[in-house]
Amino acid sequence: MDGFPRRMREIAHAQGIPRKYLPKILLHLKAAGLVQSARGSGGGYQLALSPAEISLSHVIVAVDGRDSALERGNSVAARNLSEALGQIQTAYHESLATVTIAQLARQPVPQDWVI
Repeated sequence: MDGFPRRMREIAHAQGIPRKYLPKILLHLKAAGLVQSARGSGGGYQLALSPAEISLSHVIVAVDGRDSALERGNSVAARNLSEALGQIQTAYHESLATVTIAQLARQPVPQDWVI
């Protein structure tokens, strides 16, 4: 949130995102309240919240959606697999929730983030 919107072409170029996909991504982010848009000659998109308030989990859920409940099969193995995948999904989102856009913007990436 630096006070002025960025045009899609600027965002696409700066972030290396293909221009044909960016409108869809921005629409999802806008619907989630993570970005806001402005029309007109000075228009474009900007963050709706501070970068410290937006986690990777917010972005992933906004763009891809939270995985729906996994279907449970009839067999014990299918139910166990469904349960294990659900736990992995929860851990994944909890982990992403600890990293913010502000942290990603800093250089260099802290070593404890490297796997």
